[in-house]
Amino acid sequence: MGGTRWWTVAATTAAGLVAGALLAGAPTSVWSGTIPPTTNPPATTPGATTTEPTTEPATTEPEPSTTAAPTTTTPPNTAVATSVGDTTAPTTVTPTTAAPLDRAALRVVAANAAGVNGAAARTVTRLQQLGYAQSTAADASKRRAATVVLFLPGFRAAAERLAVDLGLPDTSVARMADTSIVTTPVTADLIVLVGKDLT
Repeated sequence: MGGTRWWTVAATTAAGLVAGALLAGAPTSVWSGTIPPTTNPPATTPGATTTEPTTEPATTEPEPSTTAAPTTTTPPNTAVATSVGDTTAPTTVTPTTAAPLDRAALRVVAANAAGVNGAAARTVTRLQQLGYAQSTAADASKRRAATVVLFLPGFRAAAERLAVDLGLPDTSVARMADTSIVTTPVTADLIVLVGKDLT
């Protein structure tokens, strides 16, 4: 009997509470009698260290240079040192003109082309005084007003010097074509055709 009375009282009390809640406009919550499960946090081992993944930076290798090395062009006819530290200056070859033979070694013929007696002989005397020891006189086959110094190949410098010695212009020097300009056969390196200007 006592137990029945207790449940009766409890039921009455619960009904009163529900009625009061409805009257107050509050939402009702009826306990279903089920206890929600308890969610435990993941277990953590003491002293354990969480290591985050690391990302290594990508290694970029330098690209090879595509710039070509400068080229050096050596101009032609230029001396270039062939060893390191070579300071030898390029050698410059200067063309030289062979010096004329000594006056005493030259065979000179003075041919009278002026038509004046003794013109060749007087010229020979003058030439010998100038150092032309092998000078001889002859007669020219033609008459001339201006004196000419003729030379064989290889004796141009000697002819130019002889013209200067006689006080003649540069235009008085010419190459000897043949010895027929002299009336008698002669052997000579230089022939002076004595004109009227030298008498």
